Amino acid sequence: AKAFLQTAASLSPHMYEPHFNFATLSDKVGDLQSSYTAAQKSEDAFPEHVDTQQILKNLRQHFATL
Repeated sequence: AKAFLQTAASLSPHMYEPHFNFATLSDKVGDLQSSYTAAQKSEDAFPEHVDTQQILKNLRQHFATL
């Protein structure tokens, strides 16, 4: 699934969905750096997306505690 989402994101960098879905998947498997990078790209494509904002908030809180 991860490879397909990366391919979709590279083919459609202007769309937020592949980046958001990759961020969600990466977060669930513990790849927090990839999740953060993908969430930032999702935010660039669609700044008002609430779920992306929530992932970024959670990741920033997690990174702040490290």
